[in-house]
Amino acid sequence: NPEGDPGGAYFEWGTDPTLSSPTATCNYAYYSNCPVTANFTTQSFSSSLTGLASGAVYYYRMVFYDGNNAGFQRGAILNFTTQ
Repeated sequence: NPEGDPGGAYFEWGTDPTLSSPTATCNYAYYSNCPVTANFTTQSFSSSLTGLASGAVYYYRMVFYDGNNAGFQRGAILNFTTQ
């Protein structure tokens, strides 16, 4: 829910459990690349990853970039293991 603010939603991901230097699924500096509708409704989004290593643990979190104040809201870090 962007709470009425324009912005973008994307994922940060990587193999570091702290995501200290994550890869982003969208270039948030141009949030028009991953826009959300500036309303008060929960919105879904997704992203596909390719080229992941087998048997590796990857960490990820959701990020919202608020275009009104150039602020970031980050979700909890979650993980998955590839087969």
